[in-house]
Formats: sequence, structure tokens, C-alpha cells
Amino acid sequence: MMRGTRALAVAAVLTIFPAGCGVWPQQPTPSAQGTRLPRALVNYQPPRAYDVTPLIHPARKYYGVAVPNLLSSLQSLDEYAALVGKHPNLTELYASWGDRFPGNLTKELWDAGTMLYIAIEPDRRQNIPDIISGADDGYIRQYADAIRSLNLPVAFSFAHEMNGYWAPWGPKYVTPEEFVAAWRHIHEIFVATGATNVIWVWSPNQIGIVTGNILLRAYWPGDSYVNWVGLVGYYGQDQQFTFAGLFGPTVAEVRTFTNAPVLLAETGAPPGASKPAAMTDLFTAIARRSGVVGFIWFDYRKSGKFEGDWRVNSGPESLATFKEDSANLLFGFDVRHP
Repeated sequence: MMRGTRALAVAAVLTIFPAGCGVWPQQPTPSAQGTRLPRALVNYQPPRAYDVTPLIHPARKYYGVAVPNLLSSLQSLDEYAALVGKHPNLTELYASWGDRFPGNLTKELWDAGTMLYIAIEPDRRQNIPDIISGADDGYIRQYADAIRSLNLPVAFSFAHEMNGYWAPWGPKYVTPEEFVAAWRHIHEIFVATGATNVIWVWSPNQIGIVTGNILLRAYWPGDSYVNWVGLVGYYGQDQQFTFAGLFGPTVAEVRTFTNAPVLLAETGAPPGASKPAAMTDLFTAIARRSGVVGFIWFDYRKSGKFEGDWRVNSGPESLATFKEDSANLLFGFDVRHP
């Protein structure tokens, strides 16, 4: 839903984590005269890939947010944290296929106890066929190598809302078979490159507003290719203002083919009298469900026929409710020590 300008103008500002930061030191080469390596480097082994297992199944819930202008500075994130009185531990960035991995941002967030969630969006006209054919393998390897070199956990989603008719990579343009083939190809290159410090998030839209009889199973890459099911859905869609009404049917369908943990990868509520109740329902429902690991609140104000003010502070009562509900210690934890 609501893709439009969401990808932002990120291509020009994303940067790979710079070389020389000491993340993956290189073993020097002996000279032609046979100079011996220092004893400390003779048996040098690169650090093991970060084990993301504890982060896939955390003891507490993710308390996430998507805020605008994240690549420019952390100001919007800091302002959000000050507003709600609690710092998120999962922050979503929307990126475009072809953008470089934002290593500096990933490190900066991690140092503050927050994991980056990258939702990367392809272009239907070229990206999917090029991924499947191998034409984009160089780009994928470069991206995967940057993640491996940084060696910090990253949540990664490709072509989210793939079952939505509004998505340029949705069912109007890309078949489920093509989506699965592209997903598996990307995943396999990451693994071959050693970028196993990634949490893979398969992210469909909730099934209530999808036209036609689109079954999610056809889009499922398989349990060995996915760590989280990242559902997208907004309170008020289809006149649903509860977790059970909005996400219940989708979770039920997903559970017919996987038991992977569920993250609400993008959610929010429209402004108005029902917003505070929707917020409380969100926190209460997630707290009660062991299979749901948390949520990411879409804290944007967007204009358009099907858009609105999704920010937590769209009204004073909404902000007060969100602050009160988010004070629950079950939500939010230092991702560096899950």
C-alpha cells in the first residue's frame, strides 16, 4: 500500500561501510624474500559471521518505526524517540534496487541499540528478469559482501507487498513463480558470499484488500529461505480496527505452510477518534501472541486519496495513548544483548 514516493531519493546518498574500519582485516602477503608473518597473524582467522538466531526468536518484542529522511541524519529518529519517550530497537529504511548497502547507517544505529531493517524495492520493468537471469549477480554479490564485511545483523526484505495489485512488482506484472525464483536467487548468492548475518523477511500485504483470489502459498520461497513473515496492514482497512480482524485471516493462511515468526513489518492507524483504541489493540494483541515478535510503526504523514497522517502524534490523545502503551517493558530491548 502507499508506495508512491516512499522509496525516497536514496540512490545518491547510500554508501557502503567504508574500507579501513577494521571490520575484516586482511592478512598481509609475505614478500618475495620469504619474510615471515608476525606470529599473531600466522593462524589468523576472520571473525565468524554474526549469529542472528537470538534476534530471530527474541524473548521480548521488537518496538520498531519507519521515519522519513533517515539517510540524511538520525534527527527524525531521535525526535520520534523523544516524542514517545522510548528509543526504537528496529528501524525500517525503504530503498531501491541498485542502491548500495548503507553500512554507515547500519553501524550508527547498531551502536545506539537499534537494528536496521531494509525493505528494498525492485522495478518491474527490468529488475526481476535480470535477477532471475543472473544479469544482476555482480550487484547482488557487492551488496552481500558489504553486509558480510560489516558483520552486524541486518533485517532484509525484497519486493514487499508482492501480492498487492498496487505494487509495480505485484501480480499485474510479476508471477508468483518469478517472485520466488528471484528471492531464492538473491538468498543463494548471499549465503555463498558468506552474508549469513541477515534476517530474511518475507513481507506480503494482509489479504483483506488484495483483489482476486491470490493465495500466499504460491509466493512462499520456503522455510530455508525465510526467517520472518513480515505482514503489512493498516488499521481501518476494510473497516477493521482490531488485530484479529485485520491480520487474523492472513496469519491463519500463513500458518498452513510455515511456523516462522510474524513481524508486523509496516502498520499504523488513520487519524481520528478510533486511533487511540487501535494503538492499544496493537500492543495488547502482540503482547498476547508468542508467534508475533513485534511491529514497525509507519510514522509518516502522506497526502493522497488513500493516504493520511499515520504519525503517532496526529492528535494529542493518540500520542498520549501510544506513550502509555509503549511504556510496557515487554516492548523494546537492546538488540546488542537480546
